[in-house]
Amino acid sequence: MEVKEVRIKTASPGIRQAREIYNLALQGKVYGVPFAVGLNEHVFPKEWGAADARIRGVTENGGIFVYYWKRAPSVFFTFLGETRNYEEFTVGVRDVKSTDPYFLNGRYISLPDRYKDVTIQDVIKVFGDNYYQSTYTEPAGSTVSYFYTLSFDYCIRFAVYENKLVSFMVSKQTNPFVQEDLKKLRQQ
Repeated sequence: MEVKEVRIKTASPGIRQAREIYNLALQGKVYGVPFAVGLNEHVFPKEWGAADARIRGVTENGGIFVYYWKRAPSVFFTFLGETRNYEEFTVGVRDVKSTDPYFLNGRYISLPDRYKDVTIQDVIKVFGDNYYQSTYTEPAGSTVSYFYTLSFDYCIRFAVYENKLVSFMVSKQTNPFVQEDLKKLRQQ
């Protein structure tokens, strides 16, 4: 009897990490946070206690950035003043020196080591090629954004700076911050 060698191709670490991001984002979640985006702001303090920091954003929507550094050191939570619901979870913020007002009020949060192997090519392999791409340019350089819808409820945006994945954001599709990207993706 002849024995044949069977080769099993194992996914690269970046592909495995991109799949983890995808599977959690389908549920409106990010790693390290047991709650789905869209919950009322009062749920977190009941479960986790007081936030480590609350910073009012400079957005026209009255966004408030909330940090639980001890519980979720690589995540910041954004809820909108009028709805009082958390509309997005952002993992990693690229540069504390950014001129973008969205990041100016935040503490620097690095993309966790957990996702250090993920490339945008891994993201495209896992999430597909139906995305809206945009570029935000500032004096320090350009950030390329890849925006995907995941389900009726959730969407995700990946930020790439100097060819490196630097952050991603899981959001409700009702979030005013993503409405323009959602509209452009549907028009493609």
